[in-house]
Amino acid sequence: NFLVDQRNGISTTGAFGINYSNKWKKAEMSASYFFNRSVNNNIGLTKRYFVTGSESRLNYIENSVSTTLNSNHRFNLRYEFKPDTMHNLLITPKMSFQSNRPESNLTGINSIVSSPLSSRVDISKAVNQYFSDMQGFNVSVGFQYNVRYKKRGRSITLNATPTLSGNNGNNDWRTENDQLTDTFAARVNDVRANQVRDNYGSSGSVTWTEPAGKNGQLSFSINGNYSRSRNDKATNALDTPKATYSILDTLLSSKFDTRYTTGSAGLAYRWQKGKWSWNVSLNAQQASLYNEQIFPKAYNLNAGFPSLLPGAMIMFKPSEKEGFRLFYRTYNYAPTIDQLQDVINNSNNDARITSTQSLSDTFTEGNTRRRTIKK
Repeated sequence: NFLVDQRNGISTTGAFGINYSNKWKKAEMSASYFFNRSVNNNIGLTKRYFVTGSESRLNYIENSVSTTLNSNHRFNLRYEFKPDTMHNLLITPKMSFQSNRPESNLTGINSIVSSPLSSRVDISKAVNQYFSDMQGFNVSVGFQYNVRYKKRGRSITLNATPTLSGNNGNNDWRTENDQLTDTFAARVNDVRANQVRDNYGSSGSVTWTEPAGKNGQLSFSINGNYSRSRNDKATNALDTPKATYSILDTLLSSKFDTRYTTGSAGLAYRWQKGKWSWNVSLNAQQASLYNEQIFPKAYNLNAGFPSLLPGAMIMFKPSEKEGFRLFYRTYNYAPTIDQLQDVINNSNNDARITSTQSLSDTFTEGNTRRRTIKK
């Protein structure tokens, strides 16, 4: 809980944390609270010289200044209740609240420098200004109930985790592009985006284990997950005579709702003897994706995606202080609401990003090799 992210530039950080733990006859509890506030300042200077082979060359000079104010509150709790040796209840609430205020100013000038007099003529100038004030929160509560039976290796585990998150705030962009070699006025784009987003969902699973021979164990699991995200983004351009942001920009505005549901069933086998252990698993999953765009144009998409998700792990532990593990994992995850909305994202001045509603879920596989040595 005592981690602060790293950024380029000079950062000033203040942090405070407190931990609490207690133990009773049949229960244990631990809790932690952590707060941090950071101010990051970054000043950049970029110079590019382009060699053209002629007596003149093109230069580009860029000056940038950025400041980011960020604050975080995080609270975690773990409560475990063991009425006897066969039953166990675990509750793990988590909450976090964040405020983020980045601000940046960038000025870039293209110029031509002629030789041998080294005279400089500025031909274009670009100014980009950005400011954001966003607040967000995440809340989740994990529940786990485990029952072990008298027969060794037989157990049942129930899991459930509801989640709720959201963020809201505004973003201001102002860009000015001026061709200094002509008499036309500079092109100015000044917009403000107000955004409200909320996400909620829940996941649950049931896992049953049975002994399989002297050194093996079988497990059967059923999993379910539901998530819903809603986003309402209104972007307005500056009405200069009225000095208000009241001209709706339909290319940068949207109202979107997406739902993603998964259901899966899986079988796994685990074997352990001496210094070696391994397991293999296979899950069959059915995912459903529903998208509804209300603005700027109505659009609906309802699609399903079946998949098989294998997995494997092998571990060798020659001693108590040393171990080797090899993992193979596969999993699916849904496209985010930012990836699905058919709206331009211009928060990055160097790249304008748009998305598509026809995205499906993503299948990922990977392997990991790990060696652990304790001293």
